[in-house]
Amino acid sequence: MSSGSVTLNGVSDETLAIAFKFKFEQEGLFGFDPQQMKTQIIQQGQGKPIKQIYTGMAFSWTNSEGLSKVIELLQKIEKYESHRQS
Repeated sequence: MSSGSVTLNGVSDETLAIAFKFKFEQEGLFGFDPQQMKTQIIQQGQGKPIKQIYTGMAFSWTNSEGLSKVIELLQKIEKYESHRQS
């Protein structure tokens, strides 16, 4: 049995929404407690909007199926972030 966790920082509202949706669809296969996250407000520069990000977005698993789902979620997040930044 494999168990572990991974934590993401600098998470956008959109990425948080992806995680919530995926967690809802995969209920019980991995852990995600949004109450552990903290909000940060970032000033992007003079004349630019303030941006809100989250730190401490942690996912945990206790078996290989849970690990597989966390990897799938991270791939979804990476795909979204790479398209958003291009």
